[in-house]
Amino acid sequence: MATGMTKADPSLVSLFTEIMAKNQSVAASMSSLLTVLSSMAYYDQSAQFQTSDQVSQVYFETVLFPQQSRGFAALAVVLFLHLIIVVAIVVMFRRLTRYTMIGNAWQNVAQIVTPMTEELLNGGTLAKDSSVSRRLRQESRITGQNNR
Repeated sequence: MATGMTKADPSLVSLFTEIMAKNQSVAASMSSLLTVLSSMAYYDQSAQFQTSDQVSQVYFETVLFPQQSRGFAALAVVLFLHLIIVVAIVVMFRRLTRYTMIGNAWQNVAQIVTPMTEELLNGGTLAKDSSVSRRLRQESRITGQNNR
């Protein structure tokens, strides 16, 4: 009697349940299962590739740190300059910025247009959070302890 269901391979079920029993981690179990399924798919299709040719391999060694003191000095200077520039930009931003909306979440909400928010958005996209809260309170749209 055909039920339309396809049952999983018992070895895959066993693999998944054993890893779940050992690690109690769905992520590790799924990762292992996907690795096995990928290797099965690879070896199932490898027979289709029958072309052989001459190949050459190039070996290289990755270097993750400067090998000489000059390289380290150059790296240290670049990092120090970067730090100085970032600090200078932050200080200039804090001192010279007059008009900013940082800390007001209303600009993010104002980008969501729905029938419920449409009338609030008319002329209110650059409003501060406090003025929007006040307007909502006046219209009796919000109540509760979080009012400002």
